[in-house]
Amino acid sequence: MPSGYALLVPADIPHELAGFGCCEMRAAFFTDEALGPALPAECRVIAVSDLLDVAMKSLATGPLLYDVAGRGGHLAALVVDEIAKAPEIHIALPMPHAMRLRKLCRDMIQKPSLDLDLDGWAQHVGVSRSTFTRQFRSETGLSFAEWRRRLRMLHTLTLQADGVPLRQAARTAGYRSANALRDMMRRTMSETMRPS
Repeated sequence: MPSGYALLVPADIPHELAGFGCCEMRAAFFTDEALGPALPAECRVIAVSDLLDVAMKSLATGPLLYDVAGRGGHLAALVVDEIAKAPEIHIALPMPHAMRLRKLCRDMIQKPSLDLDLDGWAQHVGVSRSTFTRQFRSETGLSFAEWRRRLRMLHTLTLQADGVPLRQAARTAGYRSANALRDMMRRTMSETMRPS
């Protein structure tokens, strides 16, 4: 997760976190009643405003159990208000449900440099090109090309967090040069980080 963004995870959703490189994280736990309409039905990523960032940092310095009518309660209410109005950012990498498509996506996550044309990918999963593109978009909400660019962007961000030079990251992501990767990252970031 890039700096300046937050992941909202509803209650009772199994999840785990992993950090890459040097990272810092804050967590806040809210009851369903406290979040009210701001409570997401599924995981989502939001842009963190400066006010939300400062309110979260201030809330983290106070006691875990705070007086709802006191400073802690006011900060928590401010955090909830900021979460409710925060724009959603589309950075997630949705996975298809169909087993053949899911296996293909898992293979690509393991090796983002895999590179076939659309007909090759369709043949790889044993369907026609039109079935492949239609089913992939239906199950992920993205075209295959958009999904692959997003995968490569997330892969590159992970490598960069680990201090891998951009030239090497470009090769492992399937690009011939750091400039080509940089251009793709710029385009993809402008698409995915645009608030909805």
